[in-house]
Amino acid sequence: MFGVIKQQNQECLWRVYAKKALEDADFDSAENAFVACKDYASLKFLQRVRELDDKDRQRAEILIYYKKPEEADEIYNKIERKDLAIQMRMK
Repeated sequence: MFGVIKQQNQECLWRVYAKKALEDADFDSAENAFVACKDYASLKFLQRVRELDDKDRQRAEILIYYKKPEEADEIYNKIERKDLAIQMRMK
């Protein structure tokens, strides 16, 4: 898939690829895709997510980034981090 996107070199394809890579926690591929479409804000976000030590928190942050707060709230409640759920809602 990466080769096809590279040949087409269209920004919208890179964004779709980056989103899928983030959903799969494939941070290296997501980084490459964000670089290809010159999305530096997303690169900064990715750097912050990589620094989190908990896979569930990483997933929740990714869901928040893609405007899915209900799903992120479920994860925070599952891992008993109601403080993060409240903080997310306040933002």
